[in-house]
Amino acid sequence: MSKPSNCSETSSIAPQCQYYVLRKKRLCRMTVRPGRQYCGEHEPQPKTDNGKDDLRIPCPNDPKHTCYASKLKKHLSICNARQQQQPDYIIPNINGSTDTEDCPRLPLNKIPLKTISKVIDKVNTLYDKYLNDKIPMLPEKPIHETVLEEFNDPGRTESSLRHLRQASRLLHIVENEGFVKPNTCFIELGAGKDYALRCITSTGVLDKVSGVALATCCHHRCERAACLASRPLQGLGIDAVDFNVLLGVVSWATCGDGRSRDVRKRKLADAHTDTHTPTDTHSDTHSRVEVTDADGEIYGTKNLNLSQEQRELIGKRAKMLLDWGRVLYLKELGFDAQLVYYVPSTVSLENVCIVAKKIS
Repeated sequence: MSKPSNCSETSSIAPQCQYYVLRKKRLCRMTVRPGRQYCGEHEPQPKTDNGKDDLRIPCPNDPKHTCYASKLKKHLSICNARQQQQPDYIIPNINGSTDTEDCPRLPLNKIPLKTISKVIDKVNTLYDKYLNDKIPMLPEKPIHETVLEEFNDPGRTESSLRHLRQASRLLHIVENEGFVKPNTCFIELGAGKDYALRCITSTGVLDKVSGVALATCCHHRCERAACLASRPLQGLGIDAVDFNVLLGVVSWATCGDGRSRDVRKRKLADAHTDTHTPTDTHSDTHSRVEVTDADGEIYGTKNLNLSQEQRELIGKRAKMLLDWGRVLYLKELGFDAQLVYYVPSTVSLENVCIVAKKIS
């Protein structure tokens, strides 16, 4: 639920929308036009020319955003989600996988506990063998001149500053690795990590690529058929079932314990006021689903009896293994590739970057 803000809370960053989002317990972070209090999504209902309320309706092109009913025709003509004629050089799904999924991915509560435990053991074993203490943290650098003016803007939110710190560090990486030089073209491939790798390693493109810097995230959105790490990891003992379990546990690295902010704050307050209240998270299993079938087989993660800290560690290691599989893929194609921590975890929990340079 959400409601317009009736409190005295105001943003120090003009012009931020003053709509208070109850679910997130903060003001909306959209900007507003000069002289307005609310963004287009949260503007109180204005009147049409005939005096009736002007309702906001879901956009027919993309229901994730809305528009005023009276201005629907104009909106459809300029909507970014409208269908547009694509130039000839855009070929849909050109970097997609042609493989078919022969092992459907299941949620963890549909997977036997013993299978999940086996995969966790593999994660720990492979991490200790190939990655433990072998991922360097890059030294800090000043904010890159390309984003320095934006970074020094007094109206920047802390979230925006963290994003600029990441962009700054990546700019330093591509410069230090020699990717930016005369007679070269720099291409930002966007958020599709494995699709980006397919693009730069495809026939006719691979021989033109000098290197890549790829900040990884959102591993839980991977699909085994499309993920380029699946085959190299299969060679290390991660089969199709294991890989899909891996995609289930990666979210443990960043999703917290599944409780709301209020519940976490109450528990923290109780821990400070009641000396008899246990603070060990080993007993905190409320958010872990478990089922048992007719044969007594246990499914899900509840009986893993892992603390929140242990779950986060396993999730981080699972993420690293997926990225390590991508590194192995690039090495097979003639790249000198490695994983690095490019920013501290205080800037982003997703702080790992693949840096790969073509071996001449």
